[in-house]
Amino acid sequence: MVDTRDSLEIHECLIEIPAEGERPDIRLFPCRPGVYHFMEPDGTVLYVGKARNLRDRVGSYFRSAASLPARTKLMLSRARAMKLVVTDSEKEALILEAELISQLKPRYNIRLRDDKAYPFLRLSIGSKWPRLSMVRKRRNDSSLYFGPYTSSSVLRNSLQFLGATFRLRRCSDHVMKARSRPCLLYQINRCSAPCCGLISHEEYLQLVKDLQLFLQGRTNDLVVRLKKDMARAAEALEFEKAAVIRDQIKALRRTVEAQAVVGPSRLNLDAVALYGSNLGQEDSQIQASSQHDFTAAVLSVRQGRVTGCSLFGIVGRMGEPGSQVLSLFLRQYYQDLIPPGEILLNLEPEDIQSLSEMFAQRRGARVHLLLPKRGKKKVLLERAKDNARQGFLRQRRKDEGWRELAALLAVRLNLQKEPNIIETIDISTFGGEATVGSLVRFEYGQGLKEGYRIFRIRNVQGVDDYGSIQELLIRRIRNSSKKGLPLPDLFVIDGGRGQLSVAIQAVNRIVGAKRCEFIALAKDRHGTGEKIFLSNEPEPVMLPVHDPVLRFLQTMRDEAHRFGIRRNRKNRIKARLSSPLSHIPGIGPVRQRALLARFGSLEGLKQADPEEIASEKGITMEMALRIKAELHNS
Repeated sequence: MVDTRDSLEIHECLIEIPAEGERPDIRLFPCRPGVYHFMEPDGTVLYVGKARNLRDRVGSYFRSAASLPARTKLMLSRARAMKLVVTDSEKEALILEAELISQLKPRYNIRLRDDKAYPFLRLSIGSKWPRLSMVRKRRNDSSLYFGPYTSSSVLRNSLQFLGATFRLRRCSDHVMKARSRPCLLYQINRCSAPCCGLISHEEYLQLVKDLQLFLQGRTNDLVVRLKKDMARAAEALEFEKAAVIRDQIKALRRTVEAQAVVGPSRLNLDAVALYGSNLGQEDSQIQASSQHDFTAAVLSVRQGRVTGCSLFGIVGRMGEPGSQVLSLFLRQYYQDLIPPGEILLNLEPEDIQSLSEMFAQRRGARVHLLLPKRGKKKVLLERAKDNARQGFLRQRRKDEGWRELAALLAVRLNLQKEPNIIETIDISTFGGEATVGSLVRFEYGQGLKEGYRIFRIRNVQGVDDYGSIQELLIRRIRNSSKKGLPLPDLFVIDGGRGQLSVAIQAVNRIVGAKRCEFIALAKDRHGTGEKIFLSNEPEPVMLPVHDPVLRFLQTMRDEAHRFGIRRNRKNRIKARLSSPLSHIPGIGPVRQRALLARFGSLEGLKQADPEEIASEKGITMEMALRIKAELHNS
C-alpha cells in the first residue's frame, strides 16, 4: 500500500470495510482534516463525522473497537464502506459536516428528541407587505426566523400579543390579493388592513422595523422611539393615533417587566448547559436509559434580560464523552441560528477553537465560548444547568413510566417482547366514498408525528374493511423495505377477530414481515366493554375500564381515528368541489378555464360536438371524446 501522508492530492475517496473480525488498512487514510461517512451496502449513510486528522480519527474506530459505545458498535456492524472527504481546514470540515447531517439525516448522528416539534416565528421581510407567522421548518429564503420555541401554545399566545401590538397582517398573499374590504381583525384593532390601503407602505414598514427591534430584544430602544412618536402625534392633535401608541407602549412595558433583569442592557449571550447520566453529576435519581441520554438547556439573555430557556432531549449518545456530545449539539443548534457574541458552557466541547471560528463566520463577528468560574455569568450558567437537570429527570420519570407500561403490555397481551414501537391502523370511509387508511406511530409511549401516514385506498370498491386493511398493510410493509420507517414491534388494528385475521394473512404473504405482532381492539358494543383480540388466543381479553393497558390502546386507536377522519372529510370536500374535467389526463386548470370561457359552462361544453371541442388549442380528438364521456357520466 502507498502511504498517502504527504502525497495525497485527491479530495474524496471510497474505502470498503472488510468482513467482521478484519481491519481496513489504516495507512490508506489521509492525515488531513475532513469529513467521513459510514455507509450500508446500498449506499445509505449511517453516520457523518468530522476529524482534525482523518487517519487518527477514523482509525480509532478499528484500533479500540472493544471500548466503543454499544450504539457505535451496532453502527459499525452495519457499515460496509467509508467515504472520506478531505477539506483544507478543520473549520471547513465542521461546516461541511453540519450541512451533510442536515441534508442526509443519518440514523446514528445526534438526534434532538422531538426537534421537529419546535416552532419558529417567521417574518417575511422579502415580501412587499411582510407578515408574521408560525412555521415548523426554516427555509433558505429572505425571511427572518426567531426561535426555536419549546411550546407551541406559548408561541401562539405570543402571536396574539404581537398581532395586537404591531398590527401586521396575518392572512396569506393569496387571501390578501382577493380581499376587497377589511377583515374582522381590523375591526378589533389587530390588523392595519394593508389589503385595502388603510395604511401607507412607509408606515407599515415602520411597524415591521418595530417588531424586529422587539424580537431582537431591543425593547428599550423601541419604547424610546414610540414615546417620541406619541408626543409628535399629540402635538399634531392626532389623539387617536397617540392613544394607539400609548397602548402599544403599555403592552411592551408589561412584557419587559415580566422578564428577569440579569445584567446591563448591552448584555447578549446564551448559557448552554449539558446534563446527563455519565457526566459525573452526583444524583441518586439518575439511572442509565437508552431512551434519554442527555438534556441540553439554552438560556437566552438579550439586552440584559432573560428571554427564554429551551430544553432539548438528546438520544442515542449513551457512553460518549460529554465534550463530544456538547460539540455535536452546538453545531446542530446553531446551524440555522445566528449565535450571540458570547456562549457560556458548563464543560469544554471538543474542537472549541474550530467551533468559535465557525460561529464567528456565521455571525460576522467574534464569538466567545466561555466556561465561567465565578460572578453573574456563573450564576446564569448554574440556572441553565438546573433547568437541564430538571428536564432530564422529568424525561427519565416518563421513560421509567413507559418501561413499566411496556412490561404490562407484554404480559397482558401475551407478546414475545416489550413493544417499544407500536403502530395503529384505522380505516375511515363515508359509505365507501374517499376511503383512506390512517396509520399512527408511537415510540416509547409518545406519538411520532413524522411516522404518521395516510394511505388512499385504491383497489377496494365500496365499504370493505377487510380489503382496505390488507391493501394498507401490504403497502406499509413494502414501503418499509424501500425507503419508509422500520416496521414496529406491534400493530394494533381497529376492529375485531375478522380484521385481525385478514391483517395476519396479508403480512404472511410478504417475506420478512412475520416478526411483527398483531392485536385488534374492538369498540364497546351494547355495554359489554371493549375487547382485545390476540393472534394466539381463541377468546378476547377483557380488561377493566381504568386499566392502564386498555387506556393506552384506546389513546392510540382514537388518535388514528382522528387522523383518518380528518383526511377522509378533506378528500370528500375536495371531490365535491372539483370539476369533472379535472379527472381527465391532460386537462389542467389552464385548459379548463379556456374551455369554460369558450363554451360558457359545463352544460354548454356537454352540448358541444367533439369536433368543436377539438378545435380548441391543445385539445386532441381523443381528449374531446373523453371530455364528452366524462360529462355524460357525471
